[in-house]
Amino acid sequence: MTVTLQKQCKLTFGEFSMKKFLLIAVMMFFSSVVMAESYTAVISCGMNGQNYTVAACFTDTELKITKNNASKVYKVYQLSSVGTTRQDGLHIDLPYDFEIRAQNSHATLVLGVTITNSSGDVVFSDEAGKWGRIRVGN
Repeated sequence: MTVTLQKQCKLTFGEFSMKKFLLIAVMMFFSSVVMAESYTAVISCGMNGQNYTVAACFTDTELKITKNNASKVYKVYQLSSVGTTRQDGLHIDLPYDFEIRAQNSHATLVLGVTITNSSGDVVFSDEAGKWGRIRVGN
């Protein structure tokens, strides 16, 4: 004995197009939410609002960065591998889930950490003098 089951599907063209449109709209919304959930850290080391060299603030300390629950410690000679060095400091791309721990070891220069979201809005900014610590996470 053989039993055949058939599912009847009666969608009109208008219903099919509407379902397709809603699916695409939902996918676009969630992809933009995921894209919006990233950050950029700018680590600077200088004075009077001018960055000199980030490495100067880490000669006797370390930079610890956690991304998605995986931590890495960077020594002064490894800082260039963390991100991109620009005039205003070291730029580091960060996911939604991150933590940065930094301690300044320079007697004169000020260590700065600024976090911006994907829209460019500053969501965190802090500075530390000699042996001062900055810790930020999401």
